[in-house]
Amino acid sequence: MKRITIVSVALLAATAANAGVVDGKVVDEKGNPVEYATVVALRDAKQCAGTVTDSIGGYTMNVADGAYTFIFSSVGYKSAEKSETVKGKTRVDATMETNSAVLKEVNVTASAIRREADRFVMNVENMPGAIGKDGEELLRDAPGVWINDNKISINGKSGTIVYVNDRELKMDNDQLMNFLRSLKAEEVTKVEIIPQTGAEYSASSSAGVIKITMKKVRTDGIMGSAGIRGNFSKNETGFAPNASLNVKKGNWTYTLRGAVNYTPKEDNDMTQSTDYADGSRYNNSTKMTNDDMVFGNVNAGVFYDPNKNNSFGLELYFNGWKNPAQTATNATFADKTIKGVYGTDMNSRNFDATFNYIHRLDTLGSTMKVIANYDNSHSTQDNDNIMRTFSTPDAEPLVNKENGNQLTTYDVANLSFDYDKHFSPKWGLSVGTKYTFNKLHNTSDYGELSACNYDKNHNYNYNENILGIYAKTTYNIKHLGVVAGLRGEYFTDHSRNKMIYQDCKDVENLAATVDQDYFDLFPNASIIYKFDAMSKNSLSASYARYINRPSFWALNPIRTKISDMFYQCGNPDLKPTYSNNLSLNFTTQYKYNLSLWWQVDTDPMAQGTKPDENDPRNVLFTNINLDKNVTLGANVNLPIQITKWWNFNANVTYMHRQIQLNANGDKTNANSLYISLNTGFQLPKDWYISASYFGSNRGKDATMSVNPFSNLNAGIKKSFANRKWTAAINANNILCHTMRFTTYAVGNGFNNTNSYASTQRIKQPVSFSVSLTYNFNVGKRFQAKSIEKNADESRTQKSK
Repeated sequence: MKRITIVSVALLAATAANAGVVDGKVVDEKGNPVEYATVVALRDAKQCAGTVTDSIGGYTMNVADGAYTFIFSSVGYKSAEKSETVKGKTRVDATMETNSAVLKEVNVTASAIRREADRFVMNVENMPGAIGKDGEELLRDAPGVWINDNKISINGKSGTIVYVNDRELKMDNDQLMNFLRSLKAEEVTKVEIIPQTGAEYSASSSAGVIKITMKKVRTDGIMGSAGIRGNFSKNETGFAPNASLNVKKGNWTYTLRGAVNYTPKEDNDMTQSTDYADGSRYNNSTKMTNDDMVFGNVNAGVFYDPNKNNSFGLELYFNGWKNPAQTATNATFADKTIKGVYGTDMNSRNFDATFNYIHRLDTLGSTMKVIANYDNSHSTQDNDNIMRTFSTPDAEPLVNKENGNQLTTYDVANLSFDYDKHFSPKWGLSVGTKYTFNKLHNTSDYGELSACNYDKNHNYNYNENILGIYAKTTYNIKHLGVVAGLRGEYFTDHSRNKMIYQDCKDVENLAATVDQDYFDLFPNASIIYKFDAMSKNSLSASYARYINRPSFWALNPIRTKISDMFYQCGNPDLKPTYSNNLSLNFTTQYKYNLSLWWQVDTDPMAQGTKPDENDPRNVLFTNINLDKNVTLGANVNLPIQITKWWNFNANVTYMHRQIQLNANGDKTNANSLYISLNTGFQLPKDWYISASYFGSNRGKDATMSVNPFSNLNAGIKKSFANRKWTAAINANNILCHTMRFTTYAVGNGFNNTNSYASTQRIKQPVSFSVSLTYNFNVGKRFQAKSIEKNADESRTQKSK
């Protein structure tokens, strides 16, 4: 036995001794790095290893000692080839010549999807089925990502942040999806899926990050696109034109993008029923109408690269939104008839400015970054509500009128410094700091007739300071990769709410003040073991601790009327949620993946309802803190390239949650299953057909349950004129699914009892969309550039 052990150790040592490490850098004829180029190692005409260069043209791969031919290829460049003998650590650099003609075919490629220590990476240029797809379709093929009702999440965790070229997209669900649909796969280099973020990200990014990297500028020229999309259904008609322009001349690059979404009319029908503990019931039929809804945005950037080691960027972003809406109700309650008309007119604008400076320290990828960002938003909402209550059909109604307005402004400023040092291809160290200042001001001024006991007039101010500092190290040796970091955040906030309380007799001014001051540490670590030199099969494990602070909107106590007996308001007493996450991932053949995770949330925030303290018949939608959530989850992702022209992707997520509403309360269990299926056919003459299905079982969250859901979409796309023009038509919600969810509440009040159940049903008819896009380029092919951004405005946005 001893002899066998000695021989085994000797064989392992010999194997390790014969393992080589190849690294190098790929540049163009001017010495500029070639980003995300494919690098493969051939031995006896067989591919033995493959990888992709990073953002500064560097790469590394593991191969056994011996003679190899290395092939370097990338769209827009002539392929390069080098023959080298590998012995131990070997450096192989390459120079690639730019080519104005786009490569039609790449004969040798690295894997389209690969697993790294803390993320999945999709190399879109290596995906034959990606041609003709848009950004939404690409994300549907991504491991662990599923999209439902225009919401994007990783492994079922809501609040996932999306970046494009390291710039966070600050949009609501519909706006974000419209933007992603305007992206073309031909313009995307890679997509990164980070289920558990590292120390360099804010400690509040517990739902993970999706990073989309666009192809960057290579040579002088002009490139752009223009298109329009139309949406049509029984209840909606809308148009969305968009255009982009990118110009590079010498060391300067200019970008300009703009889009407008115009919806002349949108109707949504909803039925609602609420059963109270005393046996009474409220039944309601509601029609919600939006007229002349407009959203527009424009983005402009200028970039100056004086040399290959320094880069300056300035980017400005502006959007405006106008949404006049009206809700009409026809309801019965306690033998009375209620007819209501509730109008709102919302207008908002947002301005954002970002400056960054990037200094490249060496050829290994070391960088120093300074990023400054300022964001300002201003919105108004005017309300005009009338509710008429009839005791009998012929009786004079009791009229309740309510009108008022809300004004909200917020300012967000960020300043960050990051230093990322690569000491060798094997290991590096990153340190950085970031300061964030957030300020919110919200006023509410209501005038009421025949209404008492409503604390509705507010003057709410909220100031917040966050100082973060982090350190992260990465280490790679042969088959092992490690990423570990620690982030510390110091947080202070001061809020003051001055409100006017009306009880029909007198008026009293009340003021509430909240002060918080604390420091917390947030560790994280990821380790990956690669079973083979080409990383076809790997096993990884990750741990991270996060904090999820409530958004400004969730804290704001101002109350908005939705319908006759339903209101929406914030909760200024919300506490932040702390999460501990542990995950295990197994990947085979580069892309087939099984993920298992365990997550414990303390003081988790959830959307819920509670009775109105002044009138328990009224239901208040708000945010509440539960005591604890424990989640066990599993995800299976199977992206299958059935043939060169037929691809299929199955993404299945299962979660078991143990929910405890309060410290002394009973624990309830909830099981959720989500299935996402996507398939596509690349047909001759640039035709492409796709279909997708999403389904879920009955879900439960705190005081809310959602009935089973299913959705089927299909589309056909055609490119012509050498793929300069693309036309598409899609059918969405083919199954005409009706959403149904029920909320429950327990509290003191109504008739000495304390419960109700309210069910809402929202009809969703089938809808169609058509689009036409034109892509152009003048001069050599190049790729658009965008500024890197440090902002995290997720807490200033309404729920995603």
